[in-house]
This record gives sequence, structure tokens and C-alpha cells, in this order.
Amino acid sequence: MYFRNVLSEHHLREDVRDVIKLSTGLIGTMAALVLGLLIASAKSSYDAKSTEIKQITANVILLDLELEQYGPDAQNLRIVLRKAIPPLIDQIWSEGDRVKFSPFMATIEAAEFVNKLRQLQPNNDSQRALKAQLLSAVADLSKARDPSTHCLGASRRDSGLHSPVRRDRVCGSRS
Repeated sequence: MYFRNVLSEHHLREDVRDVIKLSTGLIGTMAALVLGLLIASAKSSYDAKSTEIKQITANVILLDLELEQYGPDAQNLRIVLRKAIPPLIDQIWSEGDRVKFSPFMATIEAAEFVNKLRQLQPNNDSQRALKAQLLSAVADLSKARDPSTHCLGASRRDSGLHSPVRRDRVCGSRS
């Protein structure tokens, strides 16, 4: 209504009004499309993070149960595993922080767990089988975290790659 007083008469014709209505509709549709894509992207990102966390949680629980089955020799490993979880959680949740961004690398606690697991000496066939399952579970946990790097798993050691240790991290960055 304000524009009727300000605009000249040739700008208020019916065809000009139709063009403005169509342009407004197009802008609204484009905004809705962009907003829909933004929401879909956020949902996809959330679903990926949620799936990753569920997989890691399942693998850690499996590791702990297998260590419990191994017997008293693995009690130290269970303690080390529990110490390795908080830094992993901190690292997962700080991945989106651009200030702290660095490629995912295993923590010193995780490397300590893997080293102690490899040093575990089975006393019987049952413990040998459990140790093999534990190494496999550790490799699965590593793959769940990042399929392109196997910092925690036996596959990294067996492939001849070494794990350089820095002050707070273990394993090389993504290649």
C-alpha cells in the first residue's frame, strides 16, 4: 500500500504485479530448497556420527567382555582400555572444532592398550583364541573410526608401517 503512493502508475500495471508475484514465489521456493538441503546435510552428518559412535561403543564393550573372559591376566588391560576411552570421546566430539582441527590419530592411551595386548602371553588354547579375537576387535575398532587408517589394528604393524609417537598422539596423519 505504501508503494502505491511512491511508485508511478506504469509500475502498478497488472503485468508488473504478476512479474513481482512470480519473482517473490521463485525466491521463496529457492530459499525453501536451500533450507531443505541444509537440513538434509545436517541430518546426514548427525546420522554418520551416531552410527560411528554406536559402532565404537559396541566394539569397546566387546573388547571389555573378551578381556574379562581372558581371565585375571587381562585385568590390567581392562584398566588401560577404560583410560583410553575418555581421550577418544574428547577427540570425536572436538572433530568439528575448526580451531583444534587435526586429522584423526590414535591417542597414546590407545597405543599403550595395543602394545600391552600384543605383549599378553596366552597360557592355553582358549586364551590364544581370545587373544586373536581381541586383536581382531581392535582392528575393527580402528576401522570403525577411520577406514583409511588402521592405527590401532594389527594390520598397521603387519604391513611394516611404524607408529611415530608425538607428545599426545600416536600414528601418522592421513595420507
